[in-house]
Amino acid sequence: LGAKLVVVPTSWPNLMRDFADDRFDIAMSGISINLERQRQAYFSIPYLRDGKTPITLCSEEARFQTLEQIDQPGVTA
Repeated sequence: LGAKLVVVPTSWPNLMRDFADDRFDIAMSGISINLERQRQAYFSIPYLRDGKTPITLCSEEARFQTLEQIDQPGVTA
C-alpha cells in the first residue's frame, strides 16, 4: 500500500469525536462494538474478541471482588 503509520493520540472520551473530525482514518484494538459507535462508524468483522479485565494491586484484592465494589465514588481508573 505504501502507507506510513502515524499514531494519533486520542482518549476514550474523545475517540468517536476525533474520528468524526477526521483526526485519523482508522481506530483499532480494544474498541468495543456498541450501538452508539455503530451509528457513527463501520466496524469490520472482528478477528479476535477479548473482554475488559480490571486489575488492581495484590494488596487491594479483598477490596475489589465485584463490579459493584469497583463502581463506587472515589474509585478511579
